Amino acid sequence: MVSIPFERFLAPPLGPEMELLVLCALTQPEPVAISRIRDLVRQGVDWDRLLKLAEQHGTLPLLRVCLKTVDSAEIPLDVWEHLESWFLANATRSLYAASQLVEILGQLEDEGIRALAFKGPVLAQLAFGDVTARHFGDLDLLVAERDYSGCGDFLVSRGFRREQDFNYESSYLNEATNTCIDLHLGIVPSEFCSARLDFDSLWERRASIPVLGARVHALRIEDLVVVLSMQLVRDIWCGRVRISKIADIAQLTQIDEKIDWKVVEKEAAKVGCKRMVVFALRLGAELCPLHQAKNPPRYLLNSRTTTIPLVYVRRHLCSVIGNSLSDNLLRVGLALWTLRRLADTDALRALLGDNTVQLLAAIWRMARMIGSSGIPRKARSAKP
Repeated sequence: MVSIPFERFLAPPLGPEMELLVLCALTQPEPVAISRIRDLVRQGVDWDRLLKLAEQHGTLPLLRVCLKTVDSAEIPLDVWEHLESWFLANATRSLYAASQLVEILGQLEDEGIRALAFKGPVLAQLAFGDVTARHFGDLDLLVAERDYSGCGDFLVSRGFRREQDFNYESSYLNEATNTCIDLHLGIVPSEFCSARLDFDSLWERRASIPVLGARVHALRIEDLVVVLSMQLVRDIWCGRVRISKIADIAQLTQIDEKIDWKVVEKEAAKVGCKRMVVFALRLGAELCPLHQAKNPPRYLLNSRTTTIPLVYVRRHLCSVIGNSLSDNLLRVGLALWTLRRLADTDALRALLGDNTVQLLAAIWRMARMIGSSGIPRKARSAKP
């Protein structure tokens, strides 16, 4: 008998366009993946839908590279023209953004402000080997708490305007250069993790990444895996499921066989996001088994604690998430999986709605009452 994973039983299979997009999520797909891509193209693809999905999921650069590898005669000429035109525009913008990153980091260093770059051109260079191979919209900088305010003031003095301010990051925009910087004190809201990353430790083990002939301070690859996993879960929590976020982690763990997984596990445990890292790795493995990370501990991929969020992602990619009872229960499961405590009722309301939050709160209070009833645990669990 064939065993069907629980999450695949609850979610329908990906359509041909979405499957093709997932298969093209790496710059160097395996021969088996290339063969499957050719089969999908030969069977017929809605190219307009594919291009719209690729733009929505931020994977147009990856789709272009992968289709060039396949080099199928069935790919229409207008599709190639669209991909090439988009690539040239994105490459121009990416190279300019990378130059802005190098310049700003140099200026911050002159001011005595320590800053670590991650995502953007740094992630593109580290994971894909080219700053133009990944689509990004802003530059992300992580600074120490004591430098957070001063760094913001520095950006304002250089023509940036603060657009948004959260408890863990602020966004700054320079309209003259059309440059957006996300300045991070933390990575995700406090309800997602029990503690913030220790910037001093991150700085001590920082990496030096080549960008346009310069060297920039960036997160070490193990820390980057943790950070990207945290942001992936946050985006899914907010209803934003993008294949590019999954591809970032998949590609990063594919190209570097020297990842110290013990360090990844240790640092994830420090901030309470170990389940998020497990989920990020399993997500790539479940969507496309060929995209598994190289040499991780077996339990990271075999953990069954991530079934609920995996079902949610698959159903979201298949565009079947709605307002049915099963989908609402799935949202409840995702909320309970994400939050260790029902503290952020505003976030819960945004995802689940007031009625569901009230029901959850009642269940939570009842569980607390039972837990504090004074009845010994053994007595409560003993059979009459």
